[in-house]
This record gives sequence, structure tokens and C-alpha cells, in this order.
Amino acid sequence: MHAKSVARQLITASRTPHTPRPTGAATIDANVTDAVTSELDRLCAEFVAYSRSLDPTFATEVAERLVAFTLNGGARIRPRFLWWAMRASGGTDIHVVGALRIAAALELIQSCALVHDDVMDQSALRRGRPSFHAQIAEQFQPGAPPRERNFSPFAHSVAVLAGDLVQRVAGPLPVGRGWIGDAV
Repeated sequence: MHAKSVARQLITASRTPHTPRPTGAATIDANVTDAVTSELDRLCAEFVAYSRSLDPTFATEVAERLVAFTLNGGARIRPRFLWWAMRASGGTDIHVVGALRIAAALELIQSCALVHDDVMDQSALRRGRPSFHAQIAEQFQPGAPPRERNFSPFAHSVAVLAGDLVQRVAGPLPVGRGWIGDAV
């Protein structure tokens, strides 16, 4: 993948418009995946904006790439299990914000695991696209043969740190009212 196509992919990473969070559990029941993706999109947009305020290069090279990796793929199975477990155990409208936040956090933890897994397995592809470390290697070692690029210690190091970082995107999880299991 060339640097220009990586840049195009990064620009389109934030797919959903920033809409207000749904508040009714019954509304979300109709499409849990979209509700979780919307929450993920919101969290990722905040992360990219904060990253850009710190360092525009970091925002482009790492933060936006992490967002694209997280948002562009996955069936959101874990969040759906969480949602339906919450609903089956009596979760109502008061639990929506907390459940969506935790569901998004599950997806971010999964992104971390996938980035790290690709480094450990030395996988060049994930979901039919270059893995995170392969994208870094392609960008910073474009003339090297693909096999040498994908096993680059620099690319592996960036990917491991980025995988760790993606866990921080969710920030602190909600406590108090709205937390799953709290008494109303």
C-alpha cells in the first residue's frame, strides 16, 4: 500500500457523523452495532483532536491510523453480547450511556489485541488490508522489499506502543448512575 492510499484511508476513517447519543434502550435494541460504532466514532474523534493539539505529525501517523484500524472492520460481536447481557439482566434507559461506553471500550481492547497479535505473528494483513505494523513499515521504508518492511523493528515498536495507546482512547469508564449493575 502506498503512502497516498494510506492517507486516503486515514481521511475516511471517521465514517459516521457525530450525532447525539441515543438515550432509549429500546431504540438501540434495533441496531446495537450502529450505536456502538457511533460511540466509537465519538471517542476516536476526541482522541484524534486531542492528538492533533499535541502533535499534528503524531495525529496523522499514529492516531488517525489507529482510528481507521478500529473503525474499518469487525463485526462488533463483543459489544452486542455485552448489550444483550445488560438488557437480559434488567438494563434500562438509565444504563445506556454506561453500556455503550463499555461496549466501545471492548472494541478498543480488541483493536489493541489485534495490533499486538499481528506483530507477534508477523502478519502482513489484517481484514484484507495491511496490518498496522505493515502500514508503518510501508510508509517509512517504501524502498525495502515487503518481507523486510513487515519485520522492521521500528514498525513493530510503533505498533506495540500504538496498540497500548488505543486502550487509553476510551478514557475512564463511567461510575455511579448508569453503570451496569448499579441499583436505581
